[in-house]
Amino acid sequence: MVNSVNVDWRKCIWEIEQWQRKNFPDAKSYQPLLGAVEELGELAHSHLKQEQGIRGTWLDHFNAKVDAVGDVIIYLIHYCRLNGFSYDEALTAAWGQVRERNWVENPLTGRSEEPFTRSISELARLEEESAQKK
Repeated sequence: MVNSVNVDWRKCIWEIEQWQRKNFPDAKSYQPLLGAVEELGELAHSHLKQEQGIRGTWLDHFNAKVDAVGDVIIYLIHYCRLNGFSYDEALTAAWGQVRERNWVENPLTGRSEEPFTRSISELARLEEESAQKK
């Protein structure tokens, strides 16, 4: 396994993008998305089999999960590039929103809000949606 502490992520992403340009010069913009979904399926498979304790050792499944997560990220880097934005851009934008959420203190929306800023019907709808997801 690679020691991630010493990895220059910007250089790594740049190298991945160069490798993708060389190996898949005619890739359609949706193809990396399909690859990422396939790898998510492999991740789910490894997780399930590890939990069930079948079709390999715990370590086999652990290594397969690490590999699948890495492959998903590589596919998403490719997807981002082919669709006109960077992986850094997507991650930074998403993290900027997600880090503001606090699901422990605000289980309905994750966001802190002033009391009574939502109507009772809106709160009831949110609570119903939350209950349906459980």
